[in-house]
This record gives sequence, structure tokens and C-alpha cells, in this order.
Amino acid sequence: MDDRQLIFDATIINCYTENDVVTIGIGDDEIAPNNYIIISRLDEDGVDTNDSIGFQTSESSREYANTINLVKVKKHLIEVRITEDKVKEIGVSVIKISFNPNKVDMNLFFNYLRNIFIGSSVIINITDF
Repeated sequence: MDDRQLIFDATIINCYTENDVVTIGIGDDEIAPNNYIIISRLDEDGVDTNDSIGFQTSESSREYANTINLVKVKKHLIEVRITEDKVKEIGVSVIKISFNPNKVDMNLFFNYLRNIFIGSSVIINITDF
């Protein structure tokens, strides 16, 4: 498996819902990020939950569905692991994002994580909070 990683310091974690799409955007700049990830979910009738979750990074050319296998959140670090079959499309196998939890509404962030991944096969691991 490709072990290429995307590692960056986040200055912005934005959680919002628009047109029934629940979205978390994390980047290294609020206006013009060089490094970022976007995780979103749009539920549609007849679509598997995992296929309803979209993911894009600054390394990928577009959003892909059913790509995340694990999201781990520690006090100052978010780690996202990509499923083996999607590493080529995403461009990396692991994303590690350091952030300042004092500058983030962690309750809102955790609620959005829960809303995006509830009912999916993605493992969520939250520690040190």
C-alpha cells in the first residue's frame, strides 16, 4: 500500500450545512488554503451510507465517495486513514492535521463528525478530551 501522507497545521475548521449537505472543511488558511480536506454527507434514497460520504483533499482532483476507513481525533491532532482501494484517487493514504483545540468549537466539530459518519463503516476514535 502507498504510505504517502498529507501533514499540515490547520488554522481553520469549519462545520456547516448547506442544501442538506453536512460538511466539515479543514485547511491551513481560511481564504486560500494550500492544504485542506473536505468531508461531506448527502443522504439520498437508495444510496448506501458509505457512498453518501464524500471526501476531497488538496491532493485529489475531485470529491470521492466511500474513501475513509478511520478518523482519529486527539487533543491536538486529527488523523484520517484512506481505504486501500481509494489511495490512488485521493493521492495519500493518511492525513495528519495538527490544530489548536482552543480555537475550535469542539462540541460542534464532534456533532458534525457524528452526523457525517453515523451508520457508516468508518471507525471514529476520539481520545484525550
